[in-house]
Amino acid sequence: MVIPNQDTTSLIIPLPPTKDVPGIVVNTTGAGVQGRFSLNYSQRSGTSSSSGGRTMVTQSDGRFTLQIPEGSEMRLTVNVSGYSVKSVTYGKTDLVRDPLRVTADDVAEIRVELDTTSTTIAAGVTGAGGGVSAGVFATLAAPPPLPPQPPQQPVSPTPSSAAINQVSEALSQSNLITSPAQQAGSQDPKPLLALGMAPEFSLKNVLGGNIDSAKLKGKVVVVEFWAPWAVPSKEAVPEYNKLLRDLKDQGLEVVAVTYESGSVQEVASVVSQLKIEYPVVMGTQEVDVGFGGHPGYPTTFLIGRDWKVYRRIFGRSANKFANLESDIRSLLAK
Repeated sequence: MVIPNQDTTSLIIPLPPTKDVPGIVVNTTGAGVQGRFSLNYSQRSGTSSSSGGRTMVTQSDGRFTLQIPEGSEMRLTVNVSGYSVKSVTYGKTDLVRDPLRVTADDVAEIRVELDTTSTTIAAGVTGAGGGVSAGVFATLAAPPPLPPQPPQQPVSPTPSSAAINQVSEALSQSNLITSPAQQAGSQDPKPLLALGMAPEFSLKNVLGGNIDSAKLKGKVVVVEFWAPWAVPSKEAVPEYNKLLRDLKDQGLEVVAVTYESGSVQEVASVVSQLKIEYPVVMGTQEVDVGFGGHPGYPTTFLIGRDWKVYRRIFGRSANKFANLESDIRSLLAK
């Protein structure tokens, strides 16, 4: 089954019983923001799991709807290229750090706050087509085109009277919004500050042997939580191959940590197909917890020679690798 390219405003993962969870995207003044953004998810319910992503569309008041299985555990990643996502919360739960858990009695909403005063973010996004895997189905509905919106006064959140059904697919592709500033590569990177110590690990290399953190200390290391079914993960491979070729002699290492990706043999086959020139290792829960969790794929950690984490990057953006290379060179020079 092939899904037409359509944007949408609600995500359906039909593992009953389900609950409609309202959400809103707001700017720094609290006004709803209309436009498109990308949402990746990985979801567990009992012994079953599914993952995917989609370009979503908010209504004029910034609202959208997720339909989520009650009692499930879901990690979400929100990306709006050209804008900084200040926070993603569900009631008092920080969804950047913790998974979303929904019960029948919940009355909270998902709140995405952007670091902008703009009330529109729609710009040049197309939906992603693809297949639907077993256990994840889709209901299609095409939203109306988004006209340019003039700046508006902050509005009080009001319940949505009509949620448009979301296309959900297990093999995801995130088509992100690119601002003129990002296209020009002019977005200023944040200062390099240590966020904390990276965890110790010894993880199975899918091509044989183990990768030990003890042997990486003293080098600058990019650790990317990665899944071969996530299109942004696959598209990053040539960039990392090039970075490693250019900077390995100066002390750079790249390690991809894979989750929800099948057996060692299946992942090894993908490594060969994609011509990955750096180790891909099988992730563990201990490593996930040690790095503070990953809300989606890719999630990237930049570690200095002192084994401290200096960057945690969710998803991708137009200038991700330009900024990442600059940060790597700064750490290599220390």
